[in-house]
Amino acid sequence: MLTLACENKCFPTPIPVRIRGKRIPPSKLPELTNMLKIISFIKIVSIICFSSTALSANWIEAGEAIYIDGDSIKKNHGSVSYSSLRNMTTMGLNSIIVLNKANCDEGKVTELNIYYYGQPMGQGELVEKKVANKLKQLMPNTNEYAAMKFACELAE
Repeated sequence: MLTLACENKCFPTPIPVRIRGKRIPPSKLPELTNMLKIISFIKIVSIICFSSTALSANWIEAGEAIYIDGDSIKKNHGSVSYSSLRNMTTMGLNSIIVLNKANCDEGKVTELNIYYYGQPMGQGELVEKKVANKLKQLMPNTNEYAAMKFACELAE
């Protein structure tokens, strides 16, 4: 019969741990493990907090099926920047968030960025992002025109 004699340790010499080429003494490993857990926790919290601008937005209904983020409205040298949201059920998309820059006097809007989401109200997975920089002359009595006028009034 073969017996193995280990006095509480079958591996008398610890396996060396190296980080960036530096040897870490075994006495520091518990501290390192705790620090890695804290870093992982901070990363997870950051991802949850900053993953969706739509979740943190202050959406206000500005017309029929169009919303403006009240917190995004900024007035700058005669123009107004704002985010608008439209819910839709075409092309497998459920909502679109557009970052706009408006000339309130002329009724013109430049769509800067467009975000397509898989769920209503800008939630769910971001399906696609486009950099548009598309200038539009808005027609009165349209949802986009109502949203622009609403943002312009709130900016004053």
